[in-house]
Amino acid sequence: MYRPSNSNLNGSVLLMTLVISGLIAMVSLSFGESVSSQMGVARKGMSALHADLAAQSGLEYARRRVSLDPTWQGTSAEEANRLAPLGFSVIREPGEVSEFFPTQASFVVEGTKGEAHSKIRTSMDIEPGDPVRTKALSVLGGDFSGENVDINGDAIWIDLPEFAWVFKHGFLEGNDVHVSSRTSLGAWERPSTARPRPNLQVARMNLRGLLFRQISDNNAPDSECELQQPVHIPGWSLDPWLQENECTRVFRGNRRLKDIKMKKTAVVLLEAGETLVLEDVQLFGGLILWCENNYNPSDGPRNTIVLRGKNYIGGEPECGGSVGLIAPGARVISTGGRKTDIHGLSLWHSAWHLRRIISRGVTIVLDEINNMKDCSFDYNFEIANNPPSGILFFGDMPKVDVTSVSEKL
Repeated sequence: MYRPSNSNLNGSVLLMTLVISGLIAMVSLSFGESVSSQMGVARKGMSALHADLAAQSGLEYARRRVSLDPTWQGTSAEEANRLAPLGFSVIREPGEVSEFFPTQASFVVEGTKGEAHSKIRTSMDIEPGDPVRTKALSVLGGDFSGENVDINGDAIWIDLPEFAWVFKHGFLEGNDVHVSSRTSLGAWERPSTARPRPNLQVARMNLRGLLFRQISDNNAPDSECELQQPVHIPGWSLDPWLQENECTRVFRGNRRLKDIKMKKTAVVLLEAGETLVLEDVQLFGGLILWCENNYNPSDGPRNTIVLRGKNYIGGEPECGGSVGLIAPGARVISTGGRKTDIHGLSLWHSAWHLRRIISRGVTIVLDEINNMKDCSFDYNFEIANNPPSGILFFGDMPKVDVTSVSEKL
C-alpha cells in the first residue's frame, strides 16, 4: 500500500527552526552588546563621579593645609605620593603670599579616577592671624616638664626660640619688624639674641588635639604637627586697668588676698620682687597683676603669685568677661592639694610646681613650665575671639574662607 511522503513537512519545520534560532541569536547578541555598552557608560559615569568627589576632597584638603601654613604652594611630590590613593592634586597659582597678613589665593584642584578627570579652580581668603589664638596651652619660651596633664584642644611648644617674635611699644621699623594691623601702640620684633633650645619632658600627657612644634622628625607621633609660621608673643597695655570703676577694684600694695568674694575684676599693683598670695578667693571678674608695658620676659619674673587653698578666678560675664589670671610679669606657683579653677584668658611669665590647676579658655606662658602635675587646660573659642582689653594679639583669629569655586575647567 502506498503512503504519502512527509519530507516536505519535515523540511519546513527545519527551516523554521533555523530561522527562529538565528533570530534568537541575533537578539541575544544585540542584547549582550547593549548591556556591555551600558556597563561601559556606567563605569565611565562612576569614574567621573569618583574624579569629581576626589576634586572636592582636594578642595577641602587645600583649605585645611593653607589654614596651617598660609604660604602652602600645593601638593609636593612627597605629598602627591602619599595622597595618590585619594586621587587628587592641588596647585597654587601665582599671586601674593604672606605668613602674616591677609591675602587671597587661587588653587587649581584636579581629581582623577582611571581616565576620568575633574578640574576646578577656587579662590580663598586667608587670614593667617597667629597660632596662639587657637591653642588651649602655649609655652613660648622655655622648658615644659610635668605629668598627668590634660589638654582639651591644641597646644604649642616653641622649641626654636628665635621663632617667637616679641611685642615692642613705640614706633619701630626695619626688616625684622611686623607692624600690627590691630594696634598703633607698637610692633612685633624678631628677638636679637638666641636663647638655648628648651626641653620637653611631660609624662602622661592626654592631648585631645595636636601639639605644634617647629622641629619634627620621622618618629614624631600623629598628634604632633610641624609649625610653619612664626609665633607672635602677645603684647599688653595694662595701665587703663588701674582706674577703678563699677567693674574694677584696684589693690595697691596688697600682698595677700584671702577669703575675698567679688564680681569685679581685681587689679593688683606691686613693686618689683614682691609676692602676691591668693588663698581661698572667688574673684569672678578675674585678676590682673600689673606690670610695665615694656617689661621683657627674658629678664626673668618681676613678681610671684602663690596659690593656696581653693580658688576660683574668672567666669563673670558682666565684669571682666574673658579675664582669667593675667600676670605677664609673674611666676605662678601653687601649694597644697586643693584646686584652682580659672575661667578666661590667662597670660603668665612662667609657672613652677603647679598642682590641680583647671584652666578653661586660653593659657599662654611666656617662659617655662616646671614640674606641673594633675592640671588640665580646656580651649574656649569665645574667649579666644574676645580677648580682654589691653591684651594685644597679632592679627585676627586665623581663618580660611572659600570665596568662590569656578566651574569645572
